[in-house]
Amino acid sequence: MLLVLFLYQGNCIYAQSAREYSKDSEAFFAAQQFEKATISAITALMKEPDFTRAIEALQQALPAAIRTNESHITQLKESTAKFSGDFTVEECQEIVNRYTNLVMISDKIMNLPVIKLKRGGPIKFEIKSYTAELRQAKEELLKNKELAADQHYQIGQGLLKENTIEKNKLAAKEFKKAMSYVSDFKDASSMYDQAKKLAIKRIAIIPFENKSGKTQYGSINETITDKIISALTNDPSAMEFIEIITRDQLQQVMQEQNLGSSGLINENTAMQVGKILGVSEIIVGQITQIASSEPVTTSKQYKNEKTIYRKEGNFVIQAMITEYKKEASASLSCSFKIIDVKTAKLLKSDSSKEDYRFLSVWVTFLGERDAVGDNVPRTQEENAPMDEERINICAERIAPKLCQKIKEYVK
Repeated sequence: MLLVLFLYQGNCIYAQSAREYSKDSEAFFAAQQFEKATISAITALMKEPDFTRAIEALQQALPAAIRTNESHITQLKESTAKFSGDFTVEECQEIVNRYTNLVMISDKIMNLPVIKLKRGGPIKFEIKSYTAELRQAKEELLKNKELAADQHYQIGQGLLKENTIEKNKLAAKEFKKAMSYVSDFKDASSMYDQAKKLAIKRIAIIPFENKSGKTQYGSINETITDKIISALTNDPSAMEFIEIITRDQLQQVMQEQNLGSSGLINENTAMQVGKILGVSEIIVGQITQIASSEPVTTSKQYKNEKTIYRKEGNFVIQAMITEYKKEASASLSCSFKIIDVKTAKLLKSDSSKEDYRFLSVWVTFLGERDAVGDNVPRTQEENAPMDEERINICAERIAPKLCQKIKEYVK
């Protein structure tokens, strides 16, 4: 008897799984996601081949999935009849994707067990093979990738003839794009290396000047500068067309020119240093504002009551709760400029601000513990970070923001 009950429960779980897949199929069909509806219905039938709801779901989802894909493929073929650049490659890839989906569905249909209603003969789901069409679509995709690669290659050649840093940079990107379509296209690899070498900019990042009037935070300006340099040098995409002058090189020029640390952060002096170093551009920055508030603790009292229900009678318990809140904050604002050393032209400027807030909430109480309640904060008192640590947290957070703005320019 126990064995029969166990088997019955197991069959119910098995049937429920098929039922859930059928429900999913119906939901996907209602949302016009016909491929997902088809796959869910097939999965249900793999679990229970005679499940009526799944059979009906597949009967409505499969034709819709085939019809939708074939319709889109027809439209895509019309628009790709004539090559028009990257867009044609994208659409050819979409054709391949849709044929791939149809082949996958076809394979799943072929691998279904015999499907039949509990009363009635076997049911067949008709779907043709799309293997030949997929093969042809892949060949068409490769042909258009070759055309796109050649188009970008020719554009790169034209840009390279203009022989300016910016045009060489664009040329390198065109050769790189050509290789993204055909990895070994002509001599695109060596042309990319040539263009990249000609496009490299030497940039000096001058330690940020602390203009906030707050000097108690030590070398916070150098901390921010170092983190920006580190984030840039660790990002290959950002370093593709730039070379950053090292701090040792900057220090050497300072010593040779008898410049103090204040000389480096002065914009005019930085221009002189940039020319001596032979850089194309310099990045100068400032800490414009530093603010920090010491921890402040506030408190409030309130009473909680709770009714306890017991056999001997109901009674009310109470607790007098004192809730404490400790808060501290800090903020840091920075700005930077990117300047052309040769022309003194401002190429880019931007700024960023970072705020930090510390909050600790905890309670003490007098009375019954059960009356305190579950929604009352239970955390223990925490110590707020020290003043310098709060500012350093802001510096840690603001450096990546500034770096991202610089990356947007150099990439």
